Amino acid sequence: MFEVFHKKETYPQIYILDASAGSGKTYNLAKQYLHLLFIPQKVNEQQTSNIRNILAITFTNKAASEMKQRILEFLKKIILDLLDEKEKKDILQPVLESLNDEKQVISLAEKTIEDIIRNYHYFQVQTIDSFINQIISVYSLHLGLSPLFKIKTQHKEYIDYCVDKLIDNYHNDKSVKKILNKFVNNYFYLEHRKSWYLKNDVIEVLNLLYEVAKKYAKKYQKFEPEVHIERISKSFINKIKKFFNLLPKEKVYKKFVNALERFIEENSFRRTLLLKNLSNYFTYSNIPVLKNFVIDKNLEVLWRSIRDDLKHIIELHCFQIYNSYIDIFDYVEKELNLFVRQENILFLNELNKKINEIISSDEYFVPTVFMKLATRIKHCLIDEFQDTSWLQWNNVLPIIEEALANGGSLFYVGDKKQMIYRFSGSEYTLFDDVPKFFSRYKVKKTYLSTNLRSKKEIVEFNNQIFSEQNLGQFLSKIGNNNINFEEILSIYSNSQQKVKEDNTGGYVYGELVSTENYNEIIKEKIKQIITELHKDKEIAILVRRKKEAELVSNWLIEAGFSVESERTLDVFENNFVKEIISLIKFLLTPTDNLSFVSFILGEIFLEVSKLSYNEIYNFVFEQQKDNVPLYQKFKQSFPQLWERFFQPIFETANFYAAYDLLVKISEIFDFLSLNSFHQNYPFFYKLLELIKKLENECCSISYFIEKIDSFTEDERQLVAKGEKQINVMTIHKSKGLEFEVVILPFVRIDIEVGKHKDYTQRFVVVDEKDYLRIVKLSKELAEHSEHISSIYHNEYKNLLIDELNVLYVAFTRAKEQIYFFVPEGRDNLAKFLFSFNDNKVITHGNLQSLSLSFVNKKNNMHNILKLLPVENKNKLHFMVEQKIEKFEIVNKQRIIEGELLHRILSVIHNLYNKDVEKEVELAIQKTQKLLLSQRRINWQKYKTVILNIITNSQLQHIFFVPNGEVYCEQEIITSDGDTRRIDRIIKLPDKVIVVDYKLKFVEKIKEYEKQLKEYKTLVQQVFSLPTKGYILFLDTQHLIEV
Repeated sequence: MFEVFHKKETYPQIYILDASAGSGKTYNLAKQYLHLLFIPQKVNEQQTSNIRNILAITFTNKAASEMKQRILEFLKKIILDLLDEKEKKDILQPVLESLNDEKQVISLAEKTIEDIIRNYHYFQVQTIDSFINQIISVYSLHLGLSPLFKIKTQHKEYIDYCVDKLIDNYHNDKSVKKILNKFVNNYFYLEHRKSWYLKNDVIEVLNLLYEVAKKYAKKYQKFEPEVHIERISKSFINKIKKFFNLLPKEKVYKKFVNALERFIEENSFRRTLLLKNLSNYFTYSNIPVLKNFVIDKNLEVLWRSIRDDLKHIIELHCFQIYNSYIDIFDYVEKELNLFVRQENILFLNELNKKINEIISSDEYFVPTVFMKLATRIKHCLIDEFQDTSWLQWNNVLPIIEEALANGGSLFYVGDKKQMIYRFSGSEYTLFDDVPKFFSRYKVKKTYLSTNLRSKKEIVEFNNQIFSEQNLGQFLSKIGNNNINFEEILSIYSNSQQKVKEDNTGGYVYGELVSTENYNEIIKEKIKQIITELHKDKEIAILVRRKKEAELVSNWLIEAGFSVESERTLDVFENNFVKEIISLIKFLLTPTDNLSFVSFILGEIFLEVSKLSYNEIYNFVFEQQKDNVPLYQKFKQSFPQLWERFFQPIFETANFYAAYDLLVKISEIFDFLSLNSFHQNYPFFYKLLELIKKLENECCSISYFIEKIDSFTEDERQLVAKGEKQINVMTIHKSKGLEFEVVILPFVRIDIEVGKHKDYTQRFVVVDEKDYLRIVKLSKELAEHSEHISSIYHNEYKNLLIDELNVLYVAFTRAKEQIYFFVPEGRDNLAKFLFSFNDNKVITHGNLQSLSLSFVNKKNNMHNILKLLPVENKNKLHFMVEQKIEKFEIVNKQRIIEGELLHRILSVIHNLYNKDVEKEVELAIQKTQKLLLSQRRINWQKYKTVILNIITNSQLQHIFFVPNGEVYCEQEIITSDGDTRRIDRIIKLPDKVIVVDYKLKFVEKIKEYEKQLKEYKTLVQQVFSLPTKGYILFLDTQHLIEV
């Protein structure tokens, strides 16, 4: 694979291993580790390294565990003489060239195993975060931390607390009032949100800014211009007016004149310019005149001055518009730092920042801490180096420098094509820049180009797709002349892989699919592929987003397939655990009827009580006549069951520690005898593990219930083993894994510069060397400023690299077969990456050479309606009596149809002067996208009903509003802080109309009227206008005024 360096002149040395996907990266890392243990570093000397001298850094716990396992496996094979021929050639032969005695090698292996057992803490194969945490733990006093500080993985709940404190101080602190008012004004201007409750959005923005700040370990700096933008805007408008008056309008393009006139009308009375939808004429360097006309030179000079001023205004706008965000962030960060210091907490994403602060500021700390480590550590091995951030690199650099100075080595492995964690600070340029830090040392670089994972047809397909020629054609098709594509092509310059000998076969199928009913089409195709495949095939469906993973998981579960995904392996999404949580919630709050019902209708109680589902079901819905808690009725109706299962813990639950209560529940309900337990026991033990983890903070059961939502995704996940299942996961989670069959249902390349989650405003955080700057971005504004354009197109280039790298990772996970589907949407650039035939299909290889007989075992589902255990809510205890109403079960189909009509109407706004049928079609399309499942929905039927409602002469004033504004699904906050969502508000000049959509249930009309009266009161308080309220019955098309 690569030359082993064990000659005298080899050390010190830097060794770079550029390892493409599936080329044996972990194997080579483990091999290098053993060579460092066994091969003397100097000729004629017997001194070798030991585990204390070697630091191996990975980026995930899984990778660290895998590397440790591989090293121990090799040591065991050496001792027992179990190495295969390839391993003997790669591992043993180079060692024997140096030691000349196989017994000595075996002796060294035995001593190493014994050393690992006795001094496991020196077996340093660990994540970068774990390594930095060790340093901080030992030298916490240098960092101003208590030695007993706690590491927290989640900072969101603490930011939430600080935002609450900010809001509480609004009336008492003038500085808080000032920054919050400014933030709110900018928020409505920038985000264009209709919600009047912005706390959640504020927290999301602050979390985003916090993560970026910790990633770079830098502060945000506001842009403070010398001249205020309002003054420049006023001067600019006057200059435009002057230019417009002097312009010979009959001698220039009419559209140019119209554009200037419109701009003046829109901005004459504004304090700052309206920079949205700027005319493209402002990008013209010359005035667009009619043929043969020569414009006055003074006008040309004035026009250039106007363009320069506009450029200046746009740059001021882009750089200073987020100053209020920085103000509020600085306040919240200050409060957060104070709080975590008091609580003795350090967040996981702060580890590297803390060390970096000391390295940058404390001259004493570096020699006393890092040099102590460096005297012990002689060799550094770094895995997945392309995922290393500059911050992480600067933190380990002193150790590496000292190791090399003392005759050690640096060995790092990576693949720039697989850098998909740029959002966490990784930088692919670092991979090639490292040798620049150590110019006086020998540097050796080797490429691993043989793919040991995938079959021939898959390797050849990926070679073609990610070849420089194909990528060059792709980049030319997407057409962005402002980007240097050579940088992108250089990343894929070594993408061509060789095929492992005798690894023939393989199959690739791709299809370009119309976006119309895309989800329905893909759902059927996935089901068909899985059904036809062999039952022993390991199948993975890889997607970009968690929502897509949940969507696909639902499709497969609905079809009866066994699925392993983040959702199905989430301990708190498991029904057995949900039933236990429901029981605990009931014990903590006995009036919580919903939790009690969820438990007694669940599998645990049904199995242990020997009652039928119908018996419990009938009992529940017969007990809805008064306000007596349901458990008391149950106690009267089933005294023996109550005495046996509930009484032993009913009055004492609060006195148990959480762990002890779970054990007690398992004894009372005799879990070991239950079939449902044996099917779900790993989830129960995972629940116990999570409870045990919280005991250091508090052991009460109520505390555990409160903290359920604070567990991270990784903590909530169960590691599944045993029965083969269909894996559904994000592409990021699949990195480092391999599967026999890979299905990619949503192959997209979407470049949205500055897009963050669901925020409407686009911005990026720019690293300005000593600080961070928030810059507003849009393609439109970038056209008017070279500076903004440079930032915009640099971010575009980085996003394009991210997208290509994600696809590369996805397409290189498969061993035998790949099936991928590309949406045909206009904005999806991925369609230019593949050469589809006339039938919009691309294939590679021969499917017939593979076994295709998948057995679809469907779950036996009960036809009877079943109430699932309650989901975890933010408000954990239901203090108000909750009733489960039987009419909802009886009228289930009518309610579902009404909800669908409601959803469609919720996206239909003012239809005045609009094509009604087209608007209804668009509303139905939007509704379809929101639904996880659209099985058996007759959309034509719903379209007809909606059109009948809208065109009803008695209802037209609700949908056609010539002189007013229409708000759909508008949220209003009550004085108690609760939220009310109103279906339709019509604001006219002299009054406001509130409309609530309902189905006509006679027994509910009084409840509807009471609700609408509350809505009227709230709306009248907001708009200060007379308010009318109507209920529109969707099933009868009848409108009544309340």
